[in-house]
Amino acid sequence: MPQGDLSYPYLCGGDRGGALTRGWNLSSETRAAYRDPPSAAESFLSVCPSPAELDRLEASLLERRDEVPLLVHLAVKLARSRRIVEEIDRTRSESAEPDAKPLRVSVVFAMFREHERILPIGMHPHGEDFLVRKIEQLEWLLGDLPSLSWEMIAVDDGCPDGSGRVAPEILAERAPDAPVRVTHRPHVFGPVGTKCRIDLTAG
Repeated sequence: MPQGDLSYPYLCGGDRGGALTRGWNLSSETRAAYRDPPSAAESFLSVCPSPAELDRLEASLLERRDEVPLLVHLAVKLARSRRIVEEIDRTRSESAEPDAKPLRVSVVFAMFREHERILPIGMHPHGEDFLVRKIEQLEWLLGDLPSLSWEMIAVDDGCPDGSGRVAPEILAERAPDAPVRVTHRPHVFGPVGTKCRIDLTAG
């Protein structure tokens, strides 16, 4: 298989799992994943709708990790996460009191020296538009589930390049209504800045 040729079959069940073998043309999903990981995740869900099938797909992709772009792996993880939160939402909807508050998912991450990656792709060679992409992914993942809500907290942990200054400008222009806030903790940096925390709270 030549490097870069991704139009070969991927199995959601296939010979190893004894389930239905599906031909999978990954080339279109690869392009979609670079533009929009949630759209690629939707495509994965349409082909591999069950958690078990998604697990087998992810295992198949990992076997070819050197051939498959990172954002394709991200799209599969988004698809798996969607199935998980759908199950949480279903369980809570069945068991919660009528006036129960949604379960809030708080995603906290550091922005130490992210002043280039945070920019749109066309504005800087290293730009990834990652703040807006995170918002799009969380909205796709949780936005339509009635018993769940989300917020994102971006922490400027002493970035010397002004990531915490750039982030509010991008939010004001690109996502003014998103449940995102930027906090400044100039004396909290180093190892703390490498961690992302997800908190689950009711209300």
